[in-house]
Amino acid sequence: PRLSTRWKEVVDDDTRLGDATTVWGRLRYLPLLTVARNEHEWYEAAKQAYSHHIQGTAADLSKVALVAADRAAPGCLIAAIHDERLLEVSSLTLGGINDIIDIILLAVRANMPHPELLKRSVKVGDNWGDMKEV
Repeated sequence: PRLSTRWKEVVDDDTRLGDATTVWGRLRYLPLLTVARNEHEWYEAAKQAYSHHIQGTAADLSKVALVAADRAAPGCLIAAIHDERLLEVSSLTLGGINDIIDIILLAVRANMPHPELLKRSVKVGDNWGDMKEV
């Protein structure tokens, strides 16, 4: 019941406005919410609106974390694959790997609306195939 109530609240607001917004305020215009020619068109737009609140916010969160990690890391951020970040740091810095992790996590958490949701899993290795959990 709570999910259907939330769906109705979100979609009613979005239908009134003609767009959907993420937590960070990124808009997705969905004109079919207000000018759909039939129920099928409206329902498809409503699904897109509801999805944008969830998936759009998740994408925004990932981008904020990516920028924060890149700025804080004492190495080079070389890839973002789904929800993982691959950083290249010199072997000299690896002695203080826990310090590096703490710096990055603090920077990311400082830019997140709900930092308690951040999970951490860190692997270290000479190449991507040889990484081991630390």
